Amino acid sequence: MASSSVTITFIFGEIVVGNPWNAIVWCFSAIAFFIDLGEEIASDAMDMIGDKRINSRSIVISRDKDSALKISG
Repeated sequence: MASSSVTITFIFGEIVVGNPWNAIVWCFSAIAFFIDLGEEIASDAMDMIGDKRINSRSIVISRDKDSALKISG
């Protein structure tokens, strides 16, 4: 969800400017999405205790910390 929120700002900006199919912006948005997704998974691995407290179904809980860090990399 957080990665989508980061990416959508670039896409909305592109729509406002009037060029919604600019390949450079879409490529940059995809790069930003995957970089932020990796960062979110890595930070989730560091907050495993909090995820257990709220019964979250995160990658860290469903697998383990090492797997989540490999996926984020």
